Amino acid sequence: MEPFDFQTKLNAILLKLPNSDEISLNEIINSNLIPIQYKTYIAKEVDRQLSEISFLLNEMPLFSKKSNDLQNLLSRFTADLKQHITFSFEHFKGLLLQALKFNYNFLRKPNSSLLYFIFGDSLRKNKNEILFYLDYFVNYDKIVDPLRETTTNQDDDIINVYRFNKLLVETEIEFFNNASNDDLIAFFAPVFEFYNQGEEANSVPIGFFTDFFEDLNLLHISNSIQNFCKRNGTESVDKDVLSHFLLEIENKFNFITDFEKEQTAKRLSKSINFTSLEPFVFTLPDEVPKVDKELLEVQETDSNLLVAKKEEVDEIKELLSKFDTEKQIETEEVEIDEVVSVANEEQRTENENLVEDSISSPQEIQSIETGDIEEFVPPNPEQAESFLESTKEEMEVDKQMEVDKQEEYISETQGFENEQKVEESSFDTTSSVEETCITTEQVVEPAISVEEVIPSTFPSFNDLIDEAKRKQFIEELFYTMEEEYNNLVANIDNSDNLEKALEFVNNYFAEFGVFPEMPIAKEFVDTVRRKFS
Repeated sequence: MEPFDFQTKLNAILLKLPNSDEISLNEIINSNLIPIQYKTYIAKEVDRQLSEISFLLNEMPLFSKKSNDLQNLLSRFTADLKQHITFSFEHFKGLLLQALKFNYNFLRKPNSSLLYFIFGDSLRKNKNEILFYLDYFVNYDKIVDPLRETTTNQDDDIINVYRFNKLLVETEIEFFNNASNDDLIAFFAPVFEFYNQGEEANSVPIGFFTDFFEDLNLLHISNSIQNFCKRNGTESVDKDVLSHFLLEIENKFNFITDFEKEQTAKRLSKSINFTSLEPFVFTLPDEVPKVDKELLEVQETDSNLLVAKKEEVDEIKELLSKFDTEKQIETEEVEIDEVVSVANEEQRTENENLVEDSISSPQEIQSIETGDIEEFVPPNPEQAESFLESTKEEMEVDKQMEVDKQEEYISETQGFENEQKVEESSFDTTSSVEETCITTEQVVEPAISVEEVIPSTFPSFNDLIDEAKRKQFIEELFYTMEEEYNNLVANIDNSDNLEKALEFVNNYFAEFGVFPEMPIAKEFVDTVRRKFS
């Protein structure tokens, strides 16, 4: 897909605005000439910067005494300051271009944009912070609004990125499973509006929709729309063509297959390709906010539009590339595991076939299963009868000999117990091995309890890890829910075998949306395996 011409889109918006050297924040918010998604982005960026100023003022020694009056004063201060913010026109153009790229990324790859913008490289965020950044996203309200509601209803104040992703995937599946054809066309209306450069709505490149469905892990729809356009000889679609295609998909099969539900619920890093996002400039959410003075000071620059410094763009690209490299390594490891698993299964099937081929009759199969393999089969019934009679006689003789040996052993054992009272010094240590050892044929070892040979229990799970690792498991794998951790560990320790223990682990992973391919999840499973090894 060809790169989008952001400069043309930017100029189309700027031409509608009055010609001026500066523009206030109130003029931007109240203007009907600027689409709401771009106004929202600029307003939220200002709110973020003002919250950082409030945070820094609150941390100053001058305001060390915390009180409600101080908080109210800071709130009034930032609110008053917001009314007096004015941008130079060049600065406004830079913010508007950022808003264009931000919304383009979200329209084309909603999952990647949401996760990357809200969490960055963090594993967890405060719930209020997540809700703040969700307000940046105006389009696709059928996904964003329910996601905001479910996030608000979460009991925990800190939300893990994996749990948030699970909420996001469940929201998407709920919408696409129940949406009608008209609902889907209305859902994609912002996409056609974004590509609209004139009075008539332009068609949208087919690559835009294939990227969209791939990002949601709906691969069968992505492939179908590519084949659909190949059959019709087109590289772009308008609303009518898209409606016809979606209706064709709905008539053929469910919009989301059961297999894709399962795979989509598991996916996170494998389906996010950050490098393909169109670079746009924003400050990544940090645990400790930092003030960007350039966005607060009104500076008149030259006529050239400077969106970001070159080193800033390079830093962002390097970070995006790092995500994709780690994802590729993880994908290759999974593929290797799958190849090894398939090879082992093929070898096991081949061995079974060889065993079956080597057995020529049902009688031989039965004899192998029972262990009664005869060395000779007489050629006629008379010989068979005499052979069986002689065999029975031999078995009876062998049985009687075994009884005699046991009786002989018992008598010898009683004598040996009497001799044990003699002091050890009276034994002749120079006697030969034949004189002092009892052969295996003469000795029937007395029964030894299982507890003396095999430990009655396996080591407990917590014995295999230190306290630091235990806390890491609770924090990263159990979302700081120590009670859930203790319950699962108790079930593992009470399990009789590895299979039963792993069943408890898999049930927990499925219930709480834990991805088995996560390094911390693999480490937990490896510890369970060590417990039963």
